[in-house]
Amino acid sequence: MDLKSLDRRFKLRVDEGDLENFIEPLLTSIQDEAPGVRLAITSWGDSQFEELISGHVDLGIMRLNDTPGNIRSKLVGHMEACIVLGEAHPLFHQDKASLQELLDHKVVKPHWRHNRKSSFSRTEHKLRQQGYNLQPALETDSLMATMQAVKQGMALVTSRSIGDLFLKIMCPQGAITKVKILPVPQEVIELDENKGRLPIHILWHERFNNDLAHRWLREQIIHFMRESPWMHPPI
Repeated sequence: MDLKSLDRRFKLRVDEGDLENFIEPLLTSIQDEAPGVRLAITSWGDSQFEELISGHVDLGIMRLNDTPGNIRSKLVGHMEACIVLGEAHPLFHQDKASLQELLDHKVVKPHWRHNRKSSFSRTEHKLRQQGYNLQPALETDSLMATMQAVKQGMALVTSRSIGDLFLKIMCPQGAITKVKILPVPQEVIELDENKGRLPIHILWHERFNNDLAHRWLREQIIHFMRESPWMHPPI
């Protein structure tokens, strides 16, 4: 396959926390190796698998454990989760916090797309059984809204990639620290089968399995995600 002459548009569904793992090197690779390739990248909607099944989407990245039979998936690795606190949060000067301490104050979280059989959902269910109220004050896909929530004292539950992005944006070099990253509470790690790490899968319809251009793109994404400092490759 001649990548230099490849003229194709790929549609991807990727949420912000996963996109941060690979977008910069992927764009560089496309520019250097396949300049005719075009990307259309948006976050997941509520349809999830339907867009892959219909062919409306070429590739997706999601935290899940199983897929319909005609959807192929590959475990890219596990990404650490974290807690981001702004200086307005009452727990800002602590180095760690219990789950109940965090839940005693407002929490913001992104719309993490996962199905009810995912490890994330199972952990949520176990925590609710123990009496924890896990209702966030704000759920959003907007980084701007999330940043404002953190500035106003909400705790952000997110991936480590987004946590580091917040540090970079809100605490430029030499500036006074305005945000900090805390580990996931021990109560969550003890119940979670992945010990507080998020399993990340790449998904595609089986019709594209032997498509050389499609294979090149998904292998590029897998490679760059596994090279990311936030990703723990599967053992």
